[in-house]
Amino acid sequence: MRPVAFFAVNPFLIGLTDWRNIVAEEAEALMHSSVQSMLALKTIVTLALITVIITAAWGCLVTVLDTSVTNDPEMWVAMLFDLASLTLSFICFGLYSKLPLQIVQTVASMPFLFMIFFSSTFSPGAGVDGLKVFRFLFSRFYLWCRLPDVKDMLEDCPADSELTTYTILSGCLGLFLFLVLQAVRCCMAQARADKAQHKHEEIAQRPEYQQIQTELYKRASNMIALQLSGRHTSTSDTIGAETSPSVRVQPEP
Repeated sequence: MRPVAFFAVNPFLIGLTDWRNIVAEEAEALMHSSVQSMLALKTIVTLALITVIITAAWGCLVTVLDTSVTNDPEMWVAMLFDLASLTLSFICFGLYSKLPLQIVQTVASMPFLFMIFFSSTFSPGAGVDGLKVFRFLFSRFYLWCRLPDVKDMLEDCPADSELTTYTILSGCLGLFLFLVLQAVRCCMAQARADKAQHKHEEIAQRPEYQQIQTELYKRASNMIALQLSGRHTSTSDTIGAETSPSVRVQPEP
């Protein structure tokens, strides 16, 4: 049921990158600044679609199985954040980055690929020493820990009272990593801007730079003065021509 939910929303997620490019081009052409608000609304629509799909999947699960485990609302939370762990990367890179579509698809699909290899849920209890520790990073592992028949086959499942907390944290892991990456990029960009500003201020203090600036502003001032004087002369000539008496032409006898 969960793979069906993922591939049901996947075409919509793939189209986010093209939609972001269209919105950016439209904002640049029409010179409006509503890009961020439109991205936020698109994010809300995407999350709402994910919620609707996972709710329908949970409803089908309850209808078919009708057990105490599947009827528990915490199972709906586990299914929601399991799907979120695979789809939030599409939202983050598709809407809030400038990466092209091919790179977005490659990077955003990594959580799904890593979940298959490292979550140990496709073969419960299996795993390679040193690598199976990564299963704690995937919400799919905590989802399987809710199933009584599978729980005994998995290693180191947390207590039932802690499953929801770990599911939410692991489901939002991709979002946390993206926010950290964006914060690092902003800090690096700010550091480069400060460095360039400091370098410009150092150059501005040199006598050669001040002399060049004086010459440039002097030439600019002279050009403006010449333009103004030429405009004033042409205006005076026009006014003089309008106020001078017209010459009458004598008719021939």
